[in-house]
Amino acid sequence: MKIVTINGSPRKNGCSEKLIGKIVEGVKEVGGEITSFMPNKMKIKGCQSCMACRKDNICVIKDDMVDIYEAIEDADVVVVGVPIYFHEMSAQLKMVFDRFYSYTRMDSNFKFSSTMKKGKKCVLVVSHGNHDENVYKEYAKSLEGKFKHVGFEEVEIFIANDSMSEHPEYLEACYEIGKNLKA
Repeated sequence: MKIVTINGSPRKNGCSEKLIGKIVEGVKEVGGEITSFMPNKMKIKGCQSCMACRKDNICVIKDDMVDIYEAIEDADVVVVGVPIYFHEMSAQLKMVFDRFYSYTRMDSNFKFSSTMKKGKKCVLVVSHGNHDENVYKEYAKSLEGKFKHVGFEEVEIFIANDSMSEHPEYLEACYEIGKNLKA
């Protein structure tokens, strides 16, 4: 099984990195292959809304996002670390997500479809520092819809609030997610 991780946090050793790291440990235990990306360390330009992807079936911007597209093409599961900054996904992750626009299509009846290879699964690891564990549940649910819209057929959500020192059980839960991932 091939797994791609995209850590949307710019923070080294932050919650997103620790949670994704535990998923990776679980995946490795069962023999999965991992390809990891940290957009903050990559050169990724924002979507230009040029619509060239409608003609060529792929984004025409040739930057580090090409590596992410290629990895997703070969992956069974994509694990995305979604840190919440000021009530939204981080700017680094938003840049990547906006470029997923190239996967979407709309017919003359406004019916959407995706060019993403069928059967892709996505795990969203949503982390935030609020003590209220429910404060971002609705936002996480909206993320599920957004990721399905671009072509992921199944989206699993894991939400972590506070910090790992407050909730060490989150690390074990992510380890179990990694061990139990199936293509």
